[in-house]
Amino acid sequence: MKILIIPDSFKDSISSTEIITIFSKEFKSLDNEIEIFGCVASDGGEGFLDAVANSVDISEITINTVDPLNRQIKSKYLFQNDSKTAYVELAQASGLELLKIEERNPKLTSTKGTGIIIEDAIRRGAETVFIGLGGSATTDAGLGIVDQLGLQFFDIKGELLEPNGENLIKVQFIKGNYLFPNVKFVVVNDVNNPLFGPNGAAFIYAKQKGANEEDIIELDSGLRHISEIAKENGFKDSAEVAGAGAAGGAAFGLMTFCNAEFISGIEFIFKLSRVEDILKINKVDFIITGEGSLDSQSLQGKLISGVSGLGKRFKVPVIAICGRLALSQNEYKQHGIFYATTIADASVSKHESIKNAEKYLRTIPRKLLPIMKDY
Repeated sequence: MKILIIPDSFKDSISSTEIITIFSKEFKSLDNEIEIFGCVASDGGEGFLDAVANSVDISEITINTVDPLNRQIKSKYLFQNDSKTAYVELAQASGLELLKIEERNPKLTSTKGTGIIIEDAIRRGAETVFIGLGGSATTDAGLGIVDQLGLQFFDIKGELLEPNGENLIKVQFIKGNYLFPNVKFVVVNDVNNPLFGPNGAAFIYAKQKGANEEDIIELDSGLRHISEIAKENGFKDSAEVAGAGAAGGAAFGLMTFCNAEFISGIEFIFKLSRVEDILKINKVDFIITGEGSLDSQSLQGKLISGVSGLGKRFKVPVIAICGRLALSQNEYKQHGIFYATTIADASVSKHESIKNAEKYLRTIPRKLLPIMKDY
């Protein structure tokens, strides 16, 4: 039996690399004849750098930057000198996992730390910067990044504003000089949400970043406002572009102010890792994928959606592992998933399954193998 494992990281819990290692070891312990192929994956969010580093010969750069609350931290990005290409993961400096639960507040957080990383990469010689979006603690429309790259944002009195979520509504003037017009930016993500509105960055994602209902309305108004101010100041209108709402609107900021391109994270990683070649050459019997929550969003552009598409194309059954299963058997089967299961049963709390994900994941291969052999 040949198994291809392509998991996403489980938010606040365990990485894609760790999941592959656990499953490889456990399947081999059950049947040494099983061949395992692993693809470290990311849809552009957490684990983006791991996925790139697993597929490309590249250098890791560590620098001083700031976290979403402007506190000093060390962070990293990847740089390939020959191609003058940098790979930046927004979650490394602006991610939700950098903050304690009680610190999470998208009105106060900023993507400034990611801007510092991007500026360092450009000054190191990067001519192309790929930015993996996702897992952000922010809803600042990317102003923290853009502020670091040369543009500044002022209120009606002409006072300089801190680039964060609560100040979006106050912006009236955009001044300064964008410092890097010749650098190519590529946004890597699989979120399809627009900047604002009922399906926008605030209403869909701000609650998980610490916002209450009143905050969400205020943030949505701010996102709507900044798109209007950007147009009034001569910048292009990117608010309605599918995906503009990614990472609290950071995709909007990068497209509007830095002329960034937008590409699918799943397709990018699949191409980089040559996963289709693995399927063609090795005649894989099963694909195992997974992410923290398997729900309707998982089937709309996220990693599991891409993996199920691969399975359909190559006629390989797909199994999905998740922390939370919010789809019926009929729903996930309609989307090309042969079997889905949670890492722990319903009696285990969410906190426990996140904290001890490794322990529970070790039990999954024993549960799956009879199902796979009976397929």
